[in-house]
Amino acid sequence: MISRPFEYFTPKTLGEALAIMKRFGDEAKLLAGGQSLVPMMNLGLVAPRYIIDINKVRGLSGIRETSRALIIGAIVRHHEIASSETVRRIIPMLSEAASHIGDMHVRHRGTIGGSVCHADPAADYLPVLQVADAVFEVRDTRRKRLVKAREFFKDAFTTALKDGEVLTTVQIPKRNGWSSAYEKLEFVAGGFAVASAAVMVKLNERSEIENLMVGIGGVERRPVFLDLTPGFAGRSVGRDVAEEVEASVTSRVRDPISDIQADGEYRKAMAGVLARRAFQRCLG
Repeated sequence: MISRPFEYFTPKTLGEALAIMKRFGDEAKLLAGGQSLVPMMNLGLVAPRYIIDINKVRGLSGIRETSRALIIGAIVRHHEIASSETVRRIIPMLSEAASHIGDMHVRHRGTIGGSVCHADPAADYLPVLQVADAVFEVRDTRRKRLVKAREFFKDAFTTALKDGEVLTTVQIPKRNGWSSAYEKLEFVAGGFAVASAAVMVKLNERSEIENLMVGIGGVERRPVFLDLTPGFAGRSVGRDVAEEVEASVTSRVRDPISDIQADGEYRKAMAGVLARRAFQRCLG
């Protein structure tokens, strides 16, 4: 149970939320879905004096499509992403990843912005957003800036967010002619990834590889992004190529983590296996 008292705010605008954050600094925490913050408060890992609930802030919800990108508000729930026909059409692996998160209750409360900012190495979205070349819009009281997903995750539970900044939208560029797939190894349904792989592939008119991107989650202290295009461009697809993708990914995992769930070498091997499976699904 939460044993430390705190003051609770429910701002209606982003400006109001940012002003409260600036006022209280490190003593304040944002509450979106609460699927990371509340458990940590229950365990006594964090004890903020001020909680800023952003669920009523206008402009942070909704999924919309422009001519160039898919734009997802920071407080969009996982189940909205998993069930969105727009997401499935533009970036299928994002919908797949969302469907793997927790159980029904978690998916109906947790948000994409909360997951991204919490930056758990085993979170489902992280490798997907890196492979998709997503961009995060973040704001403070003075300005807004755009941060690439490939530069956002610095370490376990550590991001490029600066003091007083809030993530407002996730922007994913449209890519015609690409296919994508997400694979995950979990010991309990809905659990965090022991290892995961997100793959995007583009083939030319001769069914040769034109571009190949791979993201690995749950294996190192931050998601691993690999551009395999230089080694595979021009290759005709086949079983031998899929096996080479597995070998290439496995060889590029540098510092796998070991914990009570799995040994580092096992995670490293599974990263390659999952990448191969996702690659083969892309071709299908």
